[in-house]
Amino acid sequence: MHFKNWFTLLSAIFLFNIGKSQVKDTVTVMHYNLLYYGEVTTFCTVNNNNVNDKDTYLKRIVNHVQPDILTINEMGCDATYAKRIRDLVLNSATIKYELTVLQKSGSQNICNMLFYKTSKVKVVKQEKITTAGNGTSIVRAVDLYELQFLSTNLSPNHSQLDTPSTHLLTMHLKASSSSANKRERELAAEGIMKHLETNKQPGNYLLSGDLNLYTNTEGAFQNFIDWTAPSYNFKDPANRIGRWGNNSSFADMHTQSTHTSGGCHSSGGMDDRFDFILASQYIMTGRGSIQYITGTYKTIGQDGQRFNGRLDTPQNNAAPAAVIDALYNMSDHLPVVMKVEVLFGQKNNSTAPTDSSNSVKTNNSIPMLKLWINSKREIQIDGIPKDSEYQIDAYNSAGSRIRVLSQHATLSSNISTLDLGSGLHIIRAKNTLTGEVSSFKIVLP
Repeated sequence: MHFKNWFTLLSAIFLFNIGKSQVKDTVTVMHYNLLYYGEVTTFCTVNNNNVNDKDTYLKRIVNHVQPDILTINEMGCDATYAKRIRDLVLNSATIKYELTVLQKSGSQNICNMLFYKTSKVKVVKQEKITTAGNGTSIVRAVDLYELQFLSTNLSPNHSQLDTPSTHLLTMHLKASSSSANKRERELAAEGIMKHLETNKQPGNYLLSGDLNLYTNTEGAFQNFIDWTAPSYNFKDPANRIGRWGNNSSFADMHTQSTHTSGGCHSSGGMDDRFDFILASQYIMTGRGSIQYITGTYKTIGQDGQRFNGRLDTPQNNAAPAAVIDALYNMSDHLPVVMKVEVLFGQKNNSTAPTDSSNSVKTNNSIPMLKLWINSKREIQIDGIPKDSEYQIDAYNSAGSRIRVLSQHATLSSNISTLDLGSGLHIIRAKNTLTGEVSSFKIVLP
């Protein structure tokens, strides 16, 4: 049977296995440049950037936004500061956050960090990207995480079948508008995208950070949104692409600077969109069980009336007055926030999938190729041309390869799945002769 749109069949499969219920949850993602939190310099001192004061301001902001995932830039490269934020700012009697492992490159003195609510998120893996597109070192390490979403709303008589996951990159690219620094940002973005293409599969990706971009035509931004392998492209959820720097048309998107003058804080007023959260095509369309919720991308504290001015004067009603005050004093950047909807598929414990329920039609790259799970929990493939062999790989829903299942699969092969756990998996079949690739989603009991 030929399906022009394999999602039609996939939907039917999930309905068969899930039965009556699917659980949806909303996850709030926030990114914030904390302005030399814990790092003392000649211009940011213990007097004009006191960490005790910053804790008070940050707690007020976080309580207002209530993020499930918080990524930050410009924290002193000492895990003590990350633990301080977790313990003194984020955690309460009822809400628990955890942090990731601090990562750095060379002698960098300000680092990134990710905090997450333990009730909704689990960190599966983390790594760092430090090599630019030309082989040189990126000025500050780029953090790459694989996150798994959790749900507390599954009923007791159901087991979680599809636990969606995503990759998240957090970065702080080179500052300044000079040609040399623009080129450095471009090479950093090139190295990041090369790393993804070489080591990961297309899938759910979020990218957050202070990108220090002035216009969409910069090479760094073009590498993110128009990469040579289009399936890895990122999108701007706000869909506000253009020349952001010193342009009043983008006043509602500007994230820096909250001050018109100052010692630690940058001066000049609100006239740059430096801080971003970007999302992969999978997340923008909901293809991978995670979907951006339209209209939720916000710059906290930005009312669009601040062009080249202070955040707090004249009166700003974009947030409560106490929050505006905290934003003004905390940093010269504003945080950006977006929400995604996460869909958890479930199956009833008393229902086991049959062979036909796990038969999935692939995309149109190899029209005759079909895959299913037999009664012995083995993968079988039909439609393999005579004398052809396929490499069969298993991936999780975030696009990370779990293992190679077979390097020489043929029409008569029965491929064991004993090493794979129950739930949703992506199976990738690559013709070893032609290089053609097909991907399938299967559900293992």
